[in-house]
Amino acid sequence: MKLFEHLGIEYPNQVTEHEEAGRFLALRNVRTRDDVRGVIADVSALLHLDRDIEALAAVQYCMSELLRNVLEHSNSPDGAYVCAHNYSEANTQRVTIAIADCGVGITKHLGRAYHDIKNDDLLALRYAMQPGVTGAVSGTYGTPDNAGAGLFITRCIAKGSGGVF
Repeated sequence: MKLFEHLGIEYPNQVTEHEEAGRFLALRNVRTRDDVRGVIADVSALLHLDRDIEALAAVQYCMSELLRNVLEHSNSPDGAYVCAHNYSEANTQRVTIAIADCGVGITKHLGRAYHDIKNDDLLALRYAMQPGVTGAVSGTYGTPDNAGAGLFITRCIAKGSGGVF
């Protein structure tokens, strides 16, 4: 997944690189809206959902929401990091997608407007999952008046599809 390469650490063991196509998305740094579009396109190809347009659109929405949240709210100097892996076995197909950042954190970000959060990470997450808690910036899938319902919708999509958020 190229983690050590991104961290600038020499990995002492022998690594055999594998072809990404159809199997995984190596670690990517996302700093701009163009980066968001590129990662969404690459993960979309990894999913092989050409025949299920609604499922593909749902995953694209969720990824866009999470990545835009990092860019709009986290104040992360490095943006977001994304990787994905397609696990296919006998009758099971599963895709895991990881999105991470080193920003200020949800508690600090929401704590500016909701003083009862203080240092309570769990309470901050509960707030963030409610529609209307945070605002949004216009762009792909977002408008200034959508009242911050993205994480709520993302969580509902994940739960409704049997996934985990």
